[in-house]
Amino acid sequence: MGRPTNNREFGIGSGKIACLADVGSGNVVSHIVSQRSNSTYVVAETATPANTLSCSLVQGVPAAPGEMQVTVTIENAQATAQATVTFTDNAGAIDAITSFDGGYGYWTAGTGVVVAGGGGDGTVDYTVSNGSINSMVINAGGSGYTGSTQNIADAPDANPPVQSARIINARTVKTFEGDIFMWPAVGGAGTPEVRGEADLDTQA
Repeated sequence: MGRPTNNREFGIGSGKIACLADVGSGNVVSHIVSQRSNSTYVVAETATPANTLSCSLVQGVPAAPGEMQVTVTIENAQATAQATVTFTDNAGAIDAITSFDGGYGYWTAGTGVVVAGGGGDGTVDYTVSNGSINSMVINAGGSGYTGSTQNIADAPDANPPVQSARIINARTVKTFEGDIFMWPAVGGAGTPEVRGEADLDTQA
């Protein structure tokens, strides 16, 4: 399973990896007991440690037995940059995307996001990697456009988001948004200060 997570990060106590899990009685605060694979862990309810189950990491709050969530806090807030799209039009509707500027900041994937500059809203869908838009397609052509470069209506968050993550190994995590981060502070001590780093959220 590759390089495992250090087991000193498991268990109950300050600095241990924090998680939510459903081990059979609903989603509750839990802790990792042991690792079975890159995405599967034996987890116990913190309030009732005898209740254990092998759980897999998922995006968002666990919704069924056998699901668990860990989260990461990404590096300190940084300057953001608006994303733009350059397109051609056909009778006023967005016809083809010729290029885009992915912007910079804490973007998250968007669906049906409005493109500025039209009389009737044209929209785009996009995916994100490492804080910038990395792919974009037309959702709806809208009306009233002339081929140009326009802002998309979304703006990046100014502060680091908390995201669900997979623990790749003892030094790397990957969020479900697709961002890969070095895990610089094993045990969660300290705050990352450069892009490309993140801390797994830990117990108080």
